[in-house]
Amino acid sequence: MLTEVAGIFVKIVFAIDADISLARGLAHRPAGRFNRVGQDAFYLSPDELSARVAIGEYVNPGDAPRHLLTYHAAAFSTCDTRQRLAFMT
Repeated sequence: MLTEVAGIFVKIVFAIDADISLARGLAHRPAGRFNRVGQDAFYLSPDELSARVAIGEYVNPGDAPRHLLTYHAAAFSTCDTRQRLAFMT
């Protein structure tokens, strides 16, 4: 189901990667929950707490410093899979 979304979103990234967070086609892009190494993916959260939960399993003691980035998104359509995922569990 397509859902229209707009507003302010956040992302937590390593400080050294802040300037490449919007870059595409990076062979060294790390894998995430829904992408493989090198695949473009752009994960956003609605607020800082949600972003911290989303990266929780990827945080390790001694990690490099991270920054909270804020994005203002104009209206766009995205595929909302939350209902399908809830149905499958």
